[in-house]
Amino acid sequence: MYYSLITSIQTNHTGVHALHNVLHVDLLRRARQDGEVLEPHAPETVCRALNALLRGSGVQILDCQAVPREGDKQFHARYGAKERKYVYRLLTGRSVFEAERAWCLDLRPSQQKLNVEAMHAAAQVLVGKKYDFSSFRGKDCQARSPVKMIRSIEVVNVRPDLAHPSQSYGEMLHVHVRAKSFLYHMVRNIVGAVTAVGMGRLPPAAMRDILEARDRSVAPPMAPAHGLFLERVLYVEDLWKEEEAREEEWTKGAGADRNLKSGEKGG
Repeated sequence: MYYSLITSIQTNHTGVHALHNVLHVDLLRRARQDGEVLEPHAPETVCRALNALLRGSGVQILDCQAVPREGDKQFHARYGAKERKYVYRLLTGRSVFEAERAWCLDLRPSQQKLNVEAMHAAAQVLVGKKYDFSSFRGKDCQARSPVKMIRSIEVVNVRPDLAHPSQSYGEMLHVHVRAKSFLYHMVRNIVGAVTAVGMGRLPPAAMRDILEARDRSVAPPMAPAHGLFLERVLYVEDLWKEEEAREEEWTKGAGADRNLKSGEKGG
């Protein structure tokens, strides 16, 4: 039996976290006697057993599913992935609780408000088309081509954490980046540039200049690893669900608009 294990396992980049990752593995149930054929363990049983073994390791299995090993519907965790979503957490102040889970800028209270609108606007230069991302490529990147296409980048304020009432905490920002694939250190390099814009060290227009330079040396320093989280790995089924949700939302909106017009005529 072939299982897909959906886990919060870390990526292979030191210091980077994962909220959701996917792997697959072959599991064979060992027979107790020669010639004995046993039914495979249920996914729920596998999930409980693995979490028992992983207790205290920092890794948790969230779900297990039996998936096809062969044929047209064969599942492969890596090659079957259609898109990946990352989130980078930025804290303008400092916090001992977030020291390993966010980039704590440790700015003075008077400087702790970044220009989120400028950060978001600058990031849109990188979205929607295939570009040469050499300026945002790590030096040890082994990808054959620096050309990638980012589907979306969003920079948003996050609701203040009530557990941190001190002014030293500052603001929490999330940078969400979504694409089919990324170059080595690409997200962290983008966050480094976007943060420089938010702090006023770069004008928003500089993002296009950096992109077009195709030279890593012209870009700001890379953001540290511990603020980066693999947020989600998306497969064909996930994209279908998103499309269905968009169609349903559009249908509801169109229906509400028709009802409004009908009401206006009736009045």
